[in-house]
Amino acid sequence: MSLPNSRKLAISSWVNDQFEIALPHELKHKPHDVNRHPHWTSDPASGVTGEVYLAPREVYYYAPDTPPGSGWWNMGPLPPNLRDS
Repeated sequence: MSLPNSRKLAISSWVNDQFEIALPHELKHKPHDVNRHPHWTSDPASGVTGEVYLAPREVYYYAPDTPPGSGWWNMGPLPPNLRDS
């Protein structure tokens, strides 16, 4: 599935917002099936620069520069306005 750049930017911006207004859950390990999902490197204009993974029920974010944890975050489900129509 190919996503338009505008949608990738909107989702990446939402990921950035979650670090400010929500409490994303840091994972201990990389999700086992994450590479099967659409993913991309965030545009720095979004406020984050890691990898966004769009799973069917949740969004994962990987930031390799966030030691000492795994760098993997479960951002939760996308809000309705960012889901496929």
